[in-house]
Amino acid sequence: MNMSDLKVTAEEVEQATAHLEIPSDDDGGDDGDHTSSVLSGRGPITIRRPDRRDWIIVNRAAAIRVRLAAIPVDGQFEPEWYYVPQGEIRDALAKELKLFTVVPYYSTLKKRFHLYPFGLGGDSSWADSLHVLFNQAPDWYPRHQVRIVSSREDSRYIVHFRAATAKPVFPIESTNALLGEALGPGRIIDSCEHPRYQKVANIGEVLI
Repeated sequence: MNMSDLKVTAEEVEQATAHLEIPSDDDGGDDGDHTSSVLSGRGPITIRRPDRRDWIIVNRAAAIRVRLAAIPVDGQFEPEWYYVPQGEIRDALAKELKLFTVVPYYSTLKKRFHLYPFGLGGDSSWADSLHVLFNQAPDWYPRHQVRIVSSREDSRYIVHFRAATAKPVFPIESTNALLGEALGPGRIIDSCEHPRYQKVANIGEVLI
């Protein structure tokens, strides 16, 4: 059966999205327990870069490492995030995929829970400057909130911290499941028919 022959209803898509879980690309390390206490009425989970004016509370214990494609969009500051399952499609888009540390956090500005993929790998002063945030003792995170400010003059992030002003109860779902919810089926590139695959992979011939 060809992929083009498959027909799904809107209800089936909604059900699939609700149970979509993105597998980690961990390299053998253990980031700790990826669940927490129940929170009712948490609202939809979205991928959102922390605002420079926003004090956030980071759920470091729930961080996961995942390879994602951050594809720029004309006229937008933030890229669109995509996950590519293992297989030929991932191999074809290997140059677009980078290893990110996806971290749940609570925004004291928005009073909402969000995810953000932080790029902590590679030889970059921007990445190096964030290591101080993610190398604290486990009991440090619930007691503090941080504000991440970019310093373009120094090509680095500056992390401010102070005592936490809230005690959020993070969602019980794993970060893998929350990432699946935030992406939704439209941000999973699992076919060469996907419009983002067409845009990124079809780059033409090499002139020699």
